[in-house]
Amino acid sequence: MMRNMRQIFALCFILMLLVAGCSSEVERYTKKYDKSDYGSLQAKQTQKGKMISFGTNHIDDNQHINNSVQFSKKISTALSSIAGVADARVFLTDKNAYVAVVLDNTGRGYAKSNKYITQDTSTDSNIAPNTITNNPFKNFISVNDNTQLTDPFKQTIADKVFELAPEVEEVHTSANIKFMFYMDEFAKVAWSNESIDTYLKQFNILVQHQFANGMIMPTSLNDYRNK
Repeated sequence: MMRNMRQIFALCFILMLLVAGCSSEVERYTKKYDKSDYGSLQAKQTQKGKMISFGTNHIDDNQHINNSVQFSKKISTALSSIAGVADARVFLTDKNAYVAVVLDNTGRGYAKSNKYITQDTSTDSNIAPNTITNNPFKNFISVNDNTQLTDPFKQTIADKVFELAPEVEEVHTSANIKFMFYMDEFAKVAWSNESIDTYLKQFNILVQHQFANGMIMPTSLNDYRNK
């Protein structure tokens, strides 16, 4: 009888842990609507006079030639709590942080104009799969032109990254949906406990194309690995 009671108690304890873990993950994707408006006058005034610490586009230099790269689950999770960010993939290199995000309606004003905001449910199947791993959203809000992300939005993301990774020189953020699919492929490599450095050349091609007008088109990492 006592043994049975212990087994029941142990089972209940395990179930409680599982429920708690699920609840925290669900809460990550069920944020309440936030009144944060990155395009508001107040947001712009808050940024006025503050040193801009996120990365700018670098043309024909070595800022995006990285020597190492690793996925940061900690920062990716932290950014998903920011108003307007549905999910994030964050990679740290020897000098930069690269952030890919999909957006949601828990924030607003992340684009300089609504005409730059799009909702996607798919992308070119020859480039990347049309799902994002571990992301429960069927519709993705994106701003595919990086220059149209507002400075307060990029600064908010950069501030969180610098808080958790102060050694980073620059933070480069994109809400381009295809870029997010690419970055998700690199995240899968990390989740399988494989070194992303193995694919550093492909990673550099991707970020140079996204942030420095690189002329070489990135290809699906999944296709590259299967060759």
